[in-house]
Amino acid sequence: MTFCWTCHLAVTAASHDAAVHKQTAVDYYSMCREVTEVIMAAYVLDPRLRSDGLNEDEWITACESILHIANLEMCCVVCKFNMI
Repeated sequence: MTFCWTCHLAVTAASHDAAVHKQTAVDYYSMCREVTEVIMAAYVLDPRLRSDGLNEDEWITACESILHIANLEMCCVVCKFNMI
């Protein structure tokens, strides 16, 4: 399911591929979004990123990088959770 979420696979397709109920897939995708949101918030609130010197393009690039890192970290968190 984590792989499906990371690849932006639709919930219905993920539930079919993972052989789980659709509501389970919806809940799992919600958890992935929430974990990613928490990780992203930690980066965005980092005082090193808040710089008045960033123009709009640099800010967008920084946010895209943060999203990519947050997705990777989310996969690590979820994988550890699933191994317990």
